[in-house]
Amino acid sequence: MYYNIQYTMDKNNDESNKLLFKNSKEILEYVIFTYSCSKKLNIKDITKISDVTKNITNVKKQTEYKENFETINNFAPNAQINYFISDKITDLQASIITNEINIKTLDIYVVFRGSESFFDLIYDIQTIKIVLRDNIKVHNGFHKQLFLNGAYQKIHDELNKILETNKNKHCNIHITGHSLGGSLAILFGYLYATETNKNITIVTFASPRVGNIDFQKNFNSMKNIKMYRIENDKDIITTMPFFKYYHVGTQVILYDNKICVNKTEQIDNYTIFHKNNVGEHRCAVYKKRLSFA
Repeated sequence: MYYNIQYTMDKNNDESNKLLFKNSKEILEYVIFTYSCSKKLNIKDITKISDVTKNITNVKKQTEYKENFETINNFAPNAQINYFISDKITDLQASIITNEINIKTLDIYVVFRGSESFFDLIYDIQTIKIVLRDNIKVHNGFHKQLFLNGAYQKIHDELNKILETNKNKHCNIHITGHSLGGSLAILFGYLYATETNKNITIVTFASPRVGNIDFQKNFNSMKNIKMYRIENDKDIITTMPFFKYYHVGTQVILYDNKICVNKTEQIDNYTIFHKNNVGEHRCAVYKKRLSFA
C-alpha cells in the first residue's frame, strides 16, 4: 500500500520523520507489552523481555501476546524490564524498560498501561482540574492516580537510579502510554522534566487531554521535552475531556492511507461529529496504521 506522509503547517525533515515512525512502532510494542503484563508480572530482579513469558501464568495471555514478545525480541533482543509497578489501590501499572544500543548508549522507556478496569474509568471521569502551581491546572483523576499511593515518586526514583547507574552512557529517555496511559505519560513526563535538564521524548497513543490552556503553554515552552501525540483520525477518546482542556505537543494523525503531522491542535476536528469511532481507539488499529509508515 502506498502511504502518503503529509505535513500541515510545519514540514519536518523526511529523515527525522522516518526515524519518528520507526521509533513509534517499537514504542507501541512496549505499550502492548505492558498491557499484557498488567497484574500478571512478578518482577523481583531485572528480567529480559525474551524470558518474560515464564512469568505469565495465564496460557491464553501467553498465546495472545506471543507476536508482541517475538517482535520486541527481534528489534531489541537486549531489552529488559528494570522495574514494574502494579498498584492495587490506584490500579496503576507501569514499567521501566531499558535497551542497550551499544556500550555508550542506553534507551530508557517509562511505559504506562492504559484504561482497562472499572477503577481506571473512575479516574477518567474525574475531570475537575487540580492546581499544580500558578494557574497551571491538570485533570484531577489523572493526577490522583499518579500521586494517591506514591506511584510518581516510586517511578521517579527508579528512573533516577537507572540514570545514575548508567551515568557514563548517553541515555535516551522516552515516556509513553496508550489512552489513560498516554495522559499519565504526559503528566509524568512534564513533572519529571521540571526537575531535570535531561532531554525527554514523550510519545503517546490515543491520549485524552490533560490540562488547561496554561498547562498547554507551559508544556509546549519547555526546551527539554519533545512530544509526539499519535492519534487515529476518528478516535473518539482524543476529544475528551473537551471543556477548557487542551492538547499538547506535535499532533500525528493516522489515516488508512496517509499520516498528517501538525504542530498545533486543529480544534475543528476535535468534536464527536468528526471523531466518533470507538473502534479506532484500539492498539491493534494504531499498530496496523503505523505498519504502513
